[in-house]
Amino acid sequence: MADVIDTGQFVNFDTDFINFALRHCKTSCFGKESFNLYQWIQKLRSVRDHYGHDHVNVLQLLSKIGELLVKQRHYEFARPFYEEQLRVEKVLLGPNNPELAITLNTIAEICYAQTCYEDAMEYYQCGLNLWRSSNSIKSLTDKSIFARILYNIGKLYNAKRSLEQALYYFKTSISVIKMIQGEFHPDVATLYFDVGTMQMLMGRTNLAMQSFQESLTITQLVFGNSSEKVIETKLQIANIHDARGEHDNALVIYNESLQYMLSTQKIDMQTMATLQKIGQLHHAMGSLDDSVKAYLNLSSISRQILGRRSPYYVFILCILVSIRIQNGEVTKAQSTLQESEVIIKEFQQTSQNDISDEELTLLRDLCHLLCINMFEFAFGAAAA
Repeated sequence: MADVIDTGQFVNFDTDFINFALRHCKTSCFGKESFNLYQWIQKLRSVRDHYGHDHVNVLQLLSKIGELLVKQRHYEFARPFYEEQLRVEKVLLGPNNPELAITLNTIAEICYAQTCYEDAMEYYQCGLNLWRSSNSIKSLTDKSIFARILYNIGKLYNAKRSLEQALYYFKTSISVIKMIQGEFHPDVATLYFDVGTMQMLMGRTNLAMQSFQESLTITQLVFGNSSEKVIETKLQIANIHDARGEHDNALVIYNESLQYMLSTQKIDMQTMATLQKIGQLHHAMGSLDDSVKAYLNLSSISRQILGRRSPYYVFILCILVSIRIQNGEVTKAQSTLQESEVIIKEFQQTSQNDISDEELTLLRDLCHLLCINMFEFAFGAAAA
């Protein structure tokens, strides 16, 4: 995220603001685009001086500069340029032209990125009002931007945790996109996925399953059976099966997804989460050997990705100890526990760690508890 620069001292888009932006270009605060931005803003100043502030050439330059600033995530600078673009568009196109919705949506997205949700909603609503009042919307571009505004309002309500309202706008957006792009457009799949996510958060698992299935059908048609988007959707379906206690169905999907990740060498946090789900399900189903195998793979991958001195790696080792004790593998459990204890001692002896005091205390207590469990198991076995 770029450092935020205070532009609030400028009420109007005028020469002082342009000079202010040029000065910051000279300090290279806009990164690799600083030189390009300096050239574009200089040109903007010249064109405004020559043609006036409301010329079509001014409009094109404002748009270009705003786009570059958004790419650099300098939203506090991008917003004034886009707001000036909107003002010029109203002069040139008229205040009720539906093409204004594109710029209104862009400004709203900038406000959203700045977590200025009330400002974002105001711009989105202005865009929607153009849709409702205009009788001249004919092009797919015009219709698509209003579908995007509906979707973005849903995102905004989701960010504010107003899930019912988010669902309403997502579903309305689906209807509009289907009308203009067809039922099997990738955007429809994305929206069904978002709706399913909302429904999961609301505890409506049956409806969520329907939404994810709709998303999966479209995604498979568009991208084929093996793609990251397909896997992402399948994992959500597996999560619902898991939540319902349908462990066999969930396990099939988790294993299919894992095989895809490993085949594409996509080894990341999602791979680890999937392996952990597989280990948990085997444990819940009483398949301790398979659970141990899953957690062994997970410990190897987590060590490879996060490093040996990772709290997550130690936590997985502790889980592995517990399952090995339950499975009667006391010697192997003891060896794994010793490895955990060695790393925890290293944490205690080093001042600079990627672990909080609370996490360290939790892991230390967990190892202590596992040690007690191991002795109890060994004592019980000896007594028997």
